[in-house]
Amino acid sequence: MNILVIWKDAIRFESWILVKNKKEIPYDKINSVNVHSVFWLGTLEIMTGNDEVTRYKFLHKYEEVEKIIKERIHKDK
Repeated sequence: MNILVIWKDAIRFESWILVKNKKEIPYDKINSVNVHSVFWLGTLEIMTGNDEVTRYKFLHKYEEVEKIIKERIHKDK
């Protein structure tokens, strides 16, 4: 199971396979956000300051999520 949580100050990715993994990315560390879509599902790609790409696949309402994240990035800068 994968979960994407949009907080006021960061994005959190959580996944469970055998163990629980969490990754939190503060908005001020995000350089760019890209979305690639196939039909009604999208893949969200977030580039951070250390040129690391974080991907979240099979995202519903990807355009809304991209818009919210970009608004929060520009609000912090």
